[in-house]
Amino acid sequence: EPMIIVTPSFYDTAFQSSEHSIQEAGELTSVFHQEFRNALVPYIDSHFRTVADRSHRAFGGFSMGGVTTWRILENCLDLVEHFMPLSGDSWIIEEKGGSTFPEKTSEMLKKAIEKNGNSSLRYNIFAATGNQDIAFPALDAQIKTMFADNWNKDPSSLRYFTWEEGTHCYQYINQYIYNILPVLFI
Repeated sequence: EPMIIVTPSFYDTAFQSSEHSIQEAGELTSVFHQEFRNALVPYIDSHFRTVADRSHRAFGGFSMGGVTTWRILENCLDLVEHFMPLSGDSWIIEEKGGSTFPEKTSEMLKKAIEKNGNSSLRYNIFAATGNQDIAFPALDAQIKTMFADNWNKDPSSLRYFTWEEGTHCYQYINQYIYNILPVLFI
């Protein structure tokens, strides 16, 4: 089906060309949802012919974009129904908190959804990573805990794909997206 794909970045050229820490990148992901809500979504909906409702909107990203995807789930469930975190765990607690504190991460994500009054809204999470990816241990621990916490009570609400021998590179991002897109809006 036809779709509009928007590829924003919270990195500016100064950030990309200088030495910055993962912590600084994490700080950028923690506030991106505000720009998404207040600037990006209104701009796209006012400049393109969209179906401007949450069931027709998805958000996904790779690596720090995956971390950002969890932030959008925490803060913008009223705007987005479909989420595609690729090779990035939730940092709702701390950097790489999905592996260090998977139980608490799962609990905090549930609380964030409930706090926003969105506990009854449908959502679909399509997480993916490779088993040789540097992000695998963090995302894998988090997702397995989310399954144990019954995040997938609706069978389509949480799906997890692991690519055998997949690493943290562009080749696998294409495979994840290729396999997820056909079922994204179902």
